[in-house]
Amino acid sequence: KRSLSQHIALLRLREQMCQHLEYNRLGNRVTYRELFHQVSKKRQRWAIRKLVQELDDEVFKLLPCWLASPETVSALFPLKNQFDLVIFDEASQCPVELGLPAMLRGKQVVIAGDGKQLRPSDFYQVKWESEEEGLEFEAESLLELAGNFFESARLKGHYRSADPALIHFSNTHFYEGQLETLPDYATIQSGKTPFFWEKVEGIWENQVNQVEADAVLTRVRQIQKDSLGDSIGIVTGNYFQMDLIREKLWKEGLRQAGIKVRNIENVQGDEFDQVILSLGYAPNREGKLVTNFGLLSKSGAENRLNVAISRARKQLHLISSINPEDFRPGQLQNPGLSLLRSYLIWVQKQSKQRAVPAPEVETEKFEIDWSLKKKLMESDPTYSSHIPSAVMDLLRVDSSGDQVAILTDDQRFFNSPTAKAALAYHPILLEEKGWKWKMVWSREGSMKA
Repeated sequence: KRSLSQHIALLRLREQMCQHLEYNRLGNRVTYRELFHQVSKKRQRWAIRKLVQELDDEVFKLLPCWLASPETVSALFPLKNQFDLVIFDEASQCPVELGLPAMLRGKQVVIAGDGKQLRPSDFYQVKWESEEEGLEFEAESLLELAGNFFESARLKGHYRSADPALIHFSNTHFYEGQLETLPDYATIQSGKTPFFWEKVEGIWENQVNQVEADAVLTRVRQIQKDSLGDSIGIVTGNYFQMDLIREKLWKEGLRQAGIKVRNIENVQGDEFDQVILSLGYAPNREGKLVTNFGLLSKSGAENRLNVAISRARKQLHLISSINPEDFRPGQLQNPGLSLLRSYLIWVQKQSKQRAVPAPEVETEKFEIDWSLKKKLMESDPTYSSHIPSAVMDLLRVDSSGDQVAILTDDQRFFNSPTAKAALAYHPILLEEKGWKWKMVWSREGSMKA
């Protein structure tokens, strides 16, 4: 059905392109003729901005959907409502002054982003300031500004992490435990921890940590040996450590399409099967931890840490030159460093043994004596209400010993934002994560009872 829907949508776009064609008195088509002439010329071709301005109807019939940065939108499109809908992604990183001009190009706007992730960065930028009177925005990002005026909807589903333990720390400290996770079936059955902790005796010198960089290379080789084909993301605490690791990977011949090195400021939006987190910070040659921890000690540090620790799909490897007890009391007055210490403690414990409880599914205002879930559990002991995700209602062990997700039409329907989510999206998500599933309807359950 999904494949067929995509095919039908493509047919509709082609039909739209061919509708209302104009012809001259000789029967020659004039629609698209000037557009074809301009784009096929060898010399003196129009700039894209002029093409859009002069032939906008024809251009948008052929290309109804555009992907561009806010700066590109301002450069290419005239300042009028040319789009039916403008969608902003990662709006927490979009400055207000860049987002507003792009908003004005649309009749409707959707602004999507995460206020707990990176804010707009003004590093290496110079802003023009004037003494003239004007409108000042009491918002750092377009997302923050929109939140003060527009209707808001909170997305709760998190499906990147194969193991909910990978997002558990962020869910607890940033999202008030509101994220709904769905574990990969094979991962949850193995019961292994998705965390790896390695303490190295690194030295912080000249903004880099050579020992830690070498440990990263060793870990990359091990991952490639154990998990061939997995994408690898290396996240560092600063630019210089990132550059050092890139250089070492290049010299060792390890630079491949599946390996990317990012610093903590530019990793948002990326995701990898395996993530190696190497902040680099360490004591100096005298054994004193005197570093200021760079961006992790400045305003917005909590958001940067949240982004860095939530990029992994399967496993996170933390290579550190410091232990949680190495922080001085004065450093822990900084919110970012205090949270970093808590995360180091978390990974240390989880690397020894996975100890993340299954989420509790909210049943308030629904769970009543005559619910289908209760009737099924009373009628058959193979049903269990200890489920790892709100995407299912019950678990049942089949004859082969496999766990099967049971979907009903009572509580899950009540909690779902739409019927489509309960009927279509939940089965799709379960299949993508390797789960077997079965739908049990209230009528079917009542007949069995």
